[in-house]
Amino acid sequence: MSGKRERVVEAASALFFEYGIADTGMERIAEQASVSKMTLYNYFQNKEGLLREVTSRLVQKAEEDIDRVLSEESEPFSALLRLRDEAAYASISDVFIRDLIEDYPDLAAELMEFQTKGMAAKMEQLIFRSQQSGMLRKDVSPHVLFVFTMAVKEYLSRPGVWDNMPDIRAASEQILSMMYSGILSEEYRREGKGLNSAESETPEEEE
Repeated sequence: MSGKRERVVEAASALFFEYGIADTGMERIAEQASVSKMTLYNYFQNKEGLLREVTSRLVQKAEEDIDRVLSEESEPFSALLRLRDEAAYASISDVFIRDLIEDYPDLAAELMEFQTKGMAAKMEQLIFRSQQSGMLRKDVSPHVLFVFTMAVKEYLSRPGVWDNMPDIRAASEQILSMMYSGILSEEYRREGKGLNSAESETPEEEE
C-alpha cells in the first residue's frame, strides 16, 4: 500500500473510531491525512469504499492479534489476559458501531460474523484449553465465559464509568481480580495462582 493510501486509511480509522462515521466527512479525513479530497476519491471512490477498507483492516488486525498471542503464549490463561489488553477492538467507540449498524448494515454483518465465527471460536478454544489445564472452572461453558469476559470489558470501556473512582489503577485491579478469581478453578486458586500472587489471594486466604 502506498504511503498516501496508508495515511488515508490510518486517518480514517482514527476519526471513524473516535467520532463515528456520520460525523467524519471526507474533507476532514483528507485534512488529517494531509492529502487532497481528490486523492481520497481516486483511491476509494466514495466514503463507503474507504469505510470498507477500514473494516477489512480491522478484521485482519484482530485475526493477527489473536494468532500472534496464541503463538507466543504457551499458558492459555496468560494468553487470555494479553488478548484482553491487546484486542484490536479496544479503540472503537460505541458511536462507530451504532453508525455502522444503522447506515452500513452489510459491513456491520461482516464484522459480527467475524466476531461470532472467527474471534469467538478461537477465544472459546483458548478458554477450553484453560479449563482442561485446570486453570478455569469447568462447570461453565466456554461460550458463557467468553461472553462474560467480553461484557465486562465492554462495560469498563464506557465513558464515565471511572469518573468517581479516586484511584483508577487500584479500582481496575480490584475489578479484574474479582472477575478472574470468579472464573478460576478452586484448585488453581488454592495453589495461590492467578493474575499474580498478590491479586490471587482472597480475604479468606489472607486470614
